[in-house]
Amino acid sequence: MGYLLMMTGYAQPVADTLINKTIQEVVLVGIRAGKNIPVTYTNITAAQLKQIYYGADLPTVLQNTPAIHAYSDNGTGVGYSYFRLRGMDQSRINLTVNGVPVNDPENQGTFFNNFADLASSAHSIQIQRGVGTSTNGTAAFGGSINILTRTLSDKAGGEINLGYGSFNTRRITAEAQSGRLNNKYAMYVRLSNLATDGFRERSGSEITSYMFSAARFGTKSVLKINAWGGDAQSQLAYIGADEATLKTNRRANPLAQGERDRFQQHFFQLQYQRSFSSNSGINASAYYVRGSAPQFQVYFPASSFFPYSFYNMPEPIVGADTIRETNAMVSYRLDQQFYGGFANYYYHVEKLKVDAGIHVNSFTADHFMEAQRMDAFPTGFSEGHRVYFNTGYKQEASAFVKANYNLTARASVFGDVQVRSAFFRYSAQTMQYAAPPFTSENMQWTFINPKVGGKFSVNECADIYAMAGISGREPTRFDYFQDDYATRNVKQDDIKPEYVTDIETGVRMNTRSLQLNANVYYMDFTNAIINTGQVNAFGYPITTNVAASTRSGLELDVTWKINKYISLTHAGSYSHNSIQKITQFYTDSTFSSIGFAYKQTSPALTPAVIVNQGIRVNPFDWLYTEINARYVSQQFVDNSSTKTAAVAEYTVTDLRLGLQLKQWLKQQVALTFHVNNLFNQSYNAWGNAGMFSNVVDYRPDGTTAGTITPVFFVAPPRNFFITLSWKL
Repeated sequence: MGYLLMMTGYAQPVADTLINKTIQEVVLVGIRAGKNIPVTYTNITAAQLKQIYYGADLPTVLQNTPAIHAYSDNGTGVGYSYFRLRGMDQSRINLTVNGVPVNDPENQGTFFNNFADLASSAHSIQIQRGVGTSTNGTAAFGGSINILTRTLSDKAGGEINLGYGSFNTRRITAEAQSGRLNNKYAMYVRLSNLATDGFRERSGSEITSYMFSAARFGTKSVLKINAWGGDAQSQLAYIGADEATLKTNRRANPLAQGERDRFQQHFFQLQYQRSFSSNSGINASAYYVRGSAPQFQVYFPASSFFPYSFYNMPEPIVGADTIRETNAMVSYRLDQQFYGGFANYYYHVEKLKVDAGIHVNSFTADHFMEAQRMDAFPTGFSEGHRVYFNTGYKQEASAFVKANYNLTARASVFGDVQVRSAFFRYSAQTMQYAAPPFTSENMQWTFINPKVGGKFSVNECADIYAMAGISGREPTRFDYFQDDYATRNVKQDDIKPEYVTDIETGVRMNTRSLQLNANVYYMDFTNAIINTGQVNAFGYPITTNVAASTRSGLELDVTWKINKYISLTHAGSYSHNSIQKITQFYTDSTFSSIGFAYKQTSPALTPAVIVNQGIRVNPFDWLYTEINARYVSQQFVDNSSTKTAAVAEYTVTDLRLGLQLKQWLKQQVALTFHVNNLFNQSYNAWGNAGMFSNVVDYRPDGTTAGTITPVFFVAPPRNFFITLSWKL
């Protein structure tokens, strides 16, 4: 007997003689959770992806699952898009593709537009909420997202998707499968181009992306190569607009005409899977990732943003005047290399399933800035002159062991322990004209992350589970620097690593008419690294430690099939989130910082209620329609819980319609219609405190208070997207 690795996360036996014909993937047993693992998760299948996805990036795909709030810079979801899970941003959410870590090792974030249209090549997506099971890469703090790419089909075929929608948004995707060649080889390839003008002014984006897979199938093994990535060019729109501006122009973008970027990211993976016997095997991968920013141009007006003295530049003299500061267009550049590997071993017998794995990687990133244009160049300074150049080095090593043991036919227990170490080093070149040469000491962290739990089957249709786990996470480069280089002499203890204890319990039910996943959770954080609400000049959130905070709630994921034509869906999260004590800082008229303490306050950008309520109607096998109403409650833009500094609650309704034309055209042709914001609601999707808006308010009675002027990112009015799909 051999083994076929499936998406459940555990191997399933198949005859050796059938492996060559039936094995499709090298899927990592160490990362995904199956139905017997007591963690909270949601799976999105290939069929569901086909109906949900139309070109807007992964955050839009994920937003109909519990506890996820998605938004984008330009409003369309094509280009820079983001999501938060249980109120936590992407730097605290682990994301892998076929087990390859995707989070930037230094800053731990993910930019989906760098490899846009990956959903076209996704076979399935699993969202684990909470600390989940051990995974590769950055800590799964708020949760983890694992994407499994397209299976290699036994049959040759292809598909073309052509789409067009509002704001001149368009998509061209072509993919092809070779089928099984000589009963040993198979290939898959996809090429895509997505573009939009954006809803907001000067917020267009164009991304070219690709996916390639090729495999050789042996009797008991599979060797597979995967490559994916893209080239994204975007007009920048990462700064919001204040309420007064939006009253006159909902499309306002404060960034200037020439501010734009280009980023390239390419992933290469070599996978190998082999079964040794009927109950054991290995699963290994090596990967290499190359990223670069050929262009990232930002405009600085003549102000304290770009005084010559800060960069140690001689101040130009024009006539009799000494120029103290200048208008400047600067280019921030980036060059990254990331490589690593992991190996998992599984041993599965009747009652016991054991998985163990190791993972190591190394990352290098050069950060540098070049001055492209100035009103007046200093002596010895010309276009393209480098102002600073620094390099960040990050290494990581981890190992895990997890086991699931069946106590009885109905009851099982689960244990998982991971040891993870991370190392960071910073080096800055001495430049003729540069910012002050601050340093950062070498840093090292080690975390031990245990999880235990159990599952009990009430009957054939219902299970209950409970788990508890601890996870630790190191600060990011940006948490320390708050900029693209060290802005002071940095020590590791300046920012503390954060820890969370996560307790989850839930029920899973699956009958012919009802699919129900319900869970409650309690997350207790120590030294949580949270968003203050403020951002820097690049739109990155300014962060700080808070000693104690909690997040708890109820999550529901329900599909009720009323009859064979009508289904109701509900994905809801209802949470209580609290910071025990925090000091928010505000600037007074002398440019001094004054702290105001807040107790039992709500964390920034954490709505207490997110509800997706849908109805799906399938009157015929060639027609379906689905309406989904999404409610997001009020969310504060900082941690003061000030109602005047909040994104207002909103409800928005989207419509999907699918039409199969094969009975008329004798071809596998389909049309899908997506109408977003069906009832043309005017609302803001998210916001922040902006730059330099935290100020001290001196009141007539002699008291003082901290105030901010929030900025918002608007959602577009009613908009549509139509896709024509043709299967070859």
